[in-house]
Amino acid sequence: MAEIRNAKSRKGVRVLLAILIVIAAIGIGFTIWAYTPPKVMSDVNQYLSSSVNVSVEFDRTKGDIYFKPTSSEKNIGIIFYPGGRVNYKSYAPLLFKLAENGYYGVILKVPFNLAFFRINGAEDVLKKYPNVKWVVAGHSLGGVAASEYLYSNSDKVFGLILLASYPAKDISKIDKPVLELYGSQDGVMEPKTIDEKKSLMPNNTEYVMIEGGNHSQFGYYGLQSGDNVAKITREEQQSIVILHIVDFLTQLEEDK
Repeated sequence: MAEIRNAKSRKGVRVLLAILIVIAAIGIGFTIWAYTPPKVMSDVNQYLSSSVNVSVEFDRTKGDIYFKPTSSEKNIGIIFYPGGRVNYKSYAPLLFKLAENGYYGVILKVPFNLAFFRINGAEDVLKKYPNVKWVVAGHSLGGVAASEYLYSNSDKVFGLILLASYPAKDISKIDKPVLELYGSQDGVMEPKTIDEKKSLMPNNTEYVMIEGGNHSQFGYYGLQSGDNVAKITREEQQSIVILHIVDFLTQLEEDK
């Protein structure tokens, strides 16, 4: 009997060990996948250093990147959630150029390059700069995270900007301005999907379809898997994005 019990015990240990090995392998595989996003384009480097008009600072604790206009009377800014498995530095050109237009900007650094692991990251920015009127924004999965933050904290922020994204929860009753930008050539977040999700959005949401734009060119990281080739250049798409965001923030500033 003792031998039978010992045999069962050894078998149980082997099964448990096998399960732990599988779990560890999955964890390692996920970590490798999450931390090997598409490579950031070399164009980004020039936007990670301060200029005469824009101060660029990295938060020493969280790693967030702050873009601050050196001379501006505007008191409004964007807290940006990066797209899923996209290096957050890929959005530096966008936030830098918005700062050149006088608007504060912060790109959140998120664990595993997935914004869902730091949905409340906006709180750190609000505490650091409580007097700035902040809008949450995000690209793709980052937009879902930004929407999630708005859903639970609509009293803390002044609006929402989505780049090729939509909310996971119904925010149609939240009385905040929303801007939705998406590309006609997007193969990851197809235009028809944006149309299908309009019921989740406030009725006054401003929709802008960028003709010829795709999913990847909202950032600077090359062509994303599953995306279509754009019919306009990255610079053209970025210029359109900046134009509409500036208009949106200008209107928000006037309304408030």
